Amino acid sequence: MFGNQSFARVQQALTTRGQYVNTVPNARILIDSLRTLLKQKRAHLVIVKSRARDLGTICEWVEAGKLRAIVHGVFALDQAVEAQQQIESKHTRGKVIVVV
Repeated sequence: MFGNQSFARVQQALTTRGQYVNTVPNARILIDSLRTLLKQKRAHLVIVKSRARDLGTICEWVEAGKLRAIVHGVFALDQAVEAQQQIESKHTRGKVIVVV
């Protein structure tokens, strides 16, 4: 699912015991989390805090080739409009990079 979709919009796509996770705190996700607390399909807010040790582990994984970023495309600064259009198309798999 796309990160900018609400629980209401994606709940039909969830399996019977599917879980919707959002990392952006806002009133809607808080309401959805409470409203679905006793249901099979649930909404959750997850807040993540970076820790130096965890970031070091991720760095090791990247260096060892165990973790890699998926890049959809690299755009020059003068192609920023095209990069934004690609993101808005919702047909992007991976990150869109604009080189400054």
